[in-house]
Amino acid sequence: MSADLIIRHWENELLVFQKNLQALKRKPDQDAMHQFRVAIKKLRSYLKLYSHIVEKNDKDKLMAQTNTVFSIIGKYRDLQMNLELLADFEQKNKTSYEPLSSHFKGLENYSSQQMQKALRKYDGYELKIITTHIYRLSDINPALLERKVKQACIDHLENSNNRLKNLSRDAHPIRKSLKDFFYWQKIVPVSFFPGLKMKKFEKILDELGRWQDYKVIYMKIKHYRKDYIAKHTGEEQALKDLEKEIKTENEDQLKKVKKDLSNFLDPLFSKVI
Repeated sequence: MSADLIIRHWENELLVFQKNLQALKRKPDQDAMHQFRVAIKKLRSYLKLYSHIVEKNDKDKLMAQTNTVFSIIGKYRDLQMNLELLADFEQKNKTSYEPLSSHFKGLENYSSQQMQKALRKYDGYELKIITTHIYRLSDINPALLERKVKQACIDHLENSNNRLKNLSRDAHPIRKSLKDFFYWQKIVPVSFFPGLKMKKFEKILDELGRWQDYKVIYMKIKHYRKDYIAKHTGEEQALKDLEKEIKTENEDQLKKVKKDLSNFLDPLFSKVI
C-alpha cells in the first residue's frame, strides 16, 4: 500500500476545508458550513489513522484549535437541527411549542455570533504542521504501512462490535469509530474487506446520526422544561408528552440500528484476509 493514497486524501480534503473556511468567513452559508464540518471530520479521521500508524497519541493536541472551532460550529448546527425537528413535531402533532421554539431561536442567534467570532480568529495554521507529519508516511515501508492500516481498521471494527451490547450507552462513540472506518475504506485496498457494502454501511451511519439528533433535542427539551416551566401546567404536560414521543421513537430506532449493525458487522470479521 502506497502512502500516496493517504497523502492524496489528506491534501484533497484540506483544499475543501480551506475553500469553505474562506466562504464562511465572508458570510454564513448552510452548504459551506456542512462541507466545512465534513472536511474537519475527515481530516481528524486521517490524523487518527496517522496516529495509529506511527503509534503516537497526540492527535488531539495537534488539532486543538480546529477541534475548538468544530465544537462551536457543532453547537450551532445542533440548534438548527433542534428547530427543524421541533417544526416537524409541531406539524405532526398539529400544535405549537412556543416559547420553546423562541428559546431555541435565541440560542441559535447567540451561537451564530460565537461561530463567526471563532472563524474570524481561526487561521488553520496547525493543519500545515500536521501536513508535514502526514508527508512522512512516505518513509514507511509499503508492506508495513498496509499491515498497520489494516490493523487500525480491524481494531475499530472490533471496538464497535464489542460495544454493541451497550448500544444505548455507547451509540455515539460507536458511530464515531465506524465513521473513521468508513472514511478509511475510501483509502485502503478493497481486498481488505471483500464484499463490503458501502451504501448499506452509510445508511446505518445515517440512522445512528438521526438517533443522535433526537437524543440531543430530547435532552434540551427536558432541561428547558425543568429550568423554566412551572410544574402542573398545561405547558409542562405538553413538553412531557413530547419528550415521551421522542424517547419512544429513539428507542425503536436504536433497536433497528442494533439489528442492522449486527447483520453488517458479523460477516465482515469472517471476510477479513
